[in-house]
Amino acid sequence: MKKTTFVWIAILSLSFIFHSNAQTFEGFFEGFEDGFPPADWAVFDIGGSGDEDWVVNQSNPYEGSNAAHIMYEVAEFDTEDWMVTSQIDLTNATNAELRFYTRQGFDDDYGTIFQIRVSTASQTAPADFDTLITWDEDELNDDAQVYEEKIVDLSEYDGEQIYIAFVRIQNDGDSWYVDNVSVGQFTLGVEDVEDPIAEFSFYPNPVEDVLNLKSPSVIHSVQVFNSLGQKVLQLSPNEMNSQIDLSNLHSGAYFVQASILDKTETFRILKK
Repeated sequence: MKKTTFVWIAILSLSFIFHSNAQTFEGFFEGFEDGFPPADWAVFDIGGSGDEDWVVNQSNPYEGSNAAHIMYEVAEFDTEDWMVTSQIDLTNATNAELRFYTRQGFDDDYGTIFQIRVSTASQTAPADFDTLITWDEDELNDDAQVYEEKIVDLSEYDGEQIYIAFVRIQNDGDSWYVDNVSVGQFTLGVEDVEDPIAEFSFYPNPVEDVLNLKSPSVIHSVQVFNSLGQKVLQLSPNEMNSQIDLSNLHSGAYFVQASILDKTETFRILKK
């Protein structure tokens, strides 16, 4: 991406903007809407003698119909309950980050520990994972029973292939809900250069059949990805205002990438 000044600021967009590189990092998303555990994910536990595992929960999703959930349990000693993503390719990523929505089951503090761990070597060997961040119950959520977005810096793993583990450590502790797990990039913007997609907009969301895109510059291409990261639609509008027909897509969450000039904006939509 061309830069015309040496004054840089990091802009973390609310619409989760991605870089457009020579080889584009297309991002990763899992909303737990298509079976559990998701394809190529792993679920296991270490220690204790509890019977609870990570499962799908339909009572308290952040969005859609499902969330991932691990119930509290009483064990002989502390248990570690692991939910590990499929391998995520950050080969072409710059300033990668993890985002997800999370909440707990109870307001009281039961001493539970929540961790994000990352491995570049193995999906199921705990010794290969490094602990990236740890929260206690007070730190995870301002309001324990209200979903909150967490953002974790993954930039030290740019250029690598990784597994991300959600690890809960407890004994008669709290439950943990996780939804809308995504890995993307935050963009580096330039303070005094006009952003060609600053006025880009899309509507409606949720969308039933037609998604409207409006831009002050020509939209060169549009790609749509499902919750498994599979490309389900691609087109080249080559115009500033475009209508995208989504009527043939199943209901659920999707990522849409719109390429405008030398930038790419990625945003999530919900298809009715």
